[in-house]
Amino acid sequence: MLSKCCGLVLLIIGGFLAVCILMMVIGTLVGLLMFALKVAVPVLLVYAGYRLLTRDRRIVY
Repeated sequence: MLSKCCGLVLLIIGGFLAVCILMMVIGTLVGLLMFALKVAVPVLLVYAGYRLLTRDRRIVY
């Protein structure tokens, strides 16, 4: 009976630790996604500005 109680306690502790690790992994992925978005916005703005500046450039002889 004591071994079954210890097994149940270990099962609960292991499940709790697994959920905590899963939440940390999800948090890391969300953090990486936010970092990618923060980097992408200035890159897109620079690209859009460059395209607007060079859009109507023609060589006239």
